[in-house]
Amino acid sequence: MDYTHTTDRRARTRFPLALSVRCFDQQSRTEILSRTYDISAQGIGLLINEEVPLGAPVTVTITMPDTGEEIHVNGKFIWQKPVDAYCYRTGVELTGSCLKPVPIALRTLQTRVVGH
Repeated sequence: MDYTHTTDRRARTRFPLALSVRCFDQQSRTEILSRTYDISAQGIGLLINEEVPLGAPVTVTITMPDTGEEIHVNGKFIWQKPVDAYCYRTGVELTGSCLKPVPIALRTLQTRVVGH
């Protein structure tokens, strides 16, 4: 068996969460509807249906499932790779502010447990 050792270069713990988000691409002045696949204090992993310009500034608005509260953070698109013909995994590096991913994760989990 071939065990390949890979090193995770991430500086912050990521939490796998699927949350509805809106991304406002400040460069093209367009809004993109999306979902997160993970979040950390300094970044957000997104699944989006279009290519984005790397380095472009973006405002991400996360909608919390428990109250509908919107959390706004600024960042920039730093990488993107296709998943299939209609979906891209995209990384956003946050600038100027940090998320608090633990409370977001706990609120999301609580909503899912209470909702079932």
